[in-house]
Amino acid sequence: MKKILSVCAAFLLPCCLLFSQEAESSGAGAELFVVPRLDLGICGPVGNNDASVEPTLGNSSVYTLFEGNISEHISFYVENHWASFALADKKWDKYAYTDLYRHIGHSDWDNILNAAYLQYDFDAGVWVNVGKNLLYMGGMEFDEYDYNIHPMMASTLWNNFQPFQWQVSAGWSNETTTLGVQMCTSPYGEHPFSSGIYSYGAQWRGEYGPLANIWSFSLVGKGDGEYYPLLSLGQKFDICENLSVSADYSNAVSLDVLEKGHSAYAGISWKPLDKFEFVGRAGMENSKWYALWGDRTRWNFGAGVHWFPIKDSEDLRVHATFSRNNVYGCYEALVGLVYNFNFSL
Repeated sequence: MKKILSVCAAFLLPCCLLFSQEAESSGAGAELFVVPRLDLGICGPVGNNDASVEPTLGNSSVYTLFEGNISEHISFYVENHWASFALADKKWDKYAYTDLYRHIGHSDWDNILNAAYLQYDFDAGVWVNVGKNLLYMGGMEFDEYDYNIHPMMASTLWNNFQPFQWQVSAGWSNETTTLGVQMCTSPYGEHPFSSGIYSYGAQWRGEYGPLANIWSFSLVGKGDGEYYPLLSLGQKFDICENLSVSADYSNAVSLDVLEKGHSAYAGISWKPLDKFEFVGRAGMENSKWYALWGDRTRWNFGAGVHWFPIKDSEDLRVHATFSRNNVYGCYEALVGLVYNFNFSL
């Protein structure tokens, strides 16, 4: 699989460069984004126990995004997750980054290739998308780039479920609405195609003035003809230019793959000044079927501040956050930064 990906990347890059150099009038061109993130902080236990406070590197990681247009109708997108880092027992946790390479070609694990797809846009707003992409699920939470997320404020679906699957989808879009249907491999299958387990879904995305939504429904194949009916409802409302609120609901939690339950989160983003943004998020997860949860309802919350020191740019973000996650039984305090290097090709 590594060899196949290398060949594809080697073929795609010069093709895109050729188009960008020779066919600017046809809308061809490409951009490469290199995005490292570094977090430093501490995490500790919630409740009375003997566990000690430990250092953490939070969501420290390295991503690249490669996207552009091959022609007026054909576009592409490739997102790689090259490294993740963690501190365990005050040592580097080797599994935090080697698993990304070990599980290439698996549909049930995170790996270095998040997404890689081609999209053909027909006339009248009709499109077809083929490749690796997000399974139709989640909500506003899954609409954000992974490197911008604070995981301890995120749901168990975001933290544990593998949403990137090989798929084919088709739909229709206009200036405000996108409707799509999808067939994809299932995270219940160890290998994407040889497992023979698939999922089917539909999604409605809308942006109607201050209101936006991402509503999805998928039948996620579990094998032996069984399917999990995964419903996800995401809403966002811009109260004013600098203040917005969001809400996400899913009829599942994820500590393994999918567990029956309910996941509901609300978030707020307030940017009173050009360079500062205050964020907060709170939610609950409930699963009476998951015995290890004990009281079966867990509450999570967190808050943070984002500082964008570069004038008229959000390429550099410095952040500080505090969160308490009762699903994982811990609190976390972090400071960190994300930088987006942009190269036009």
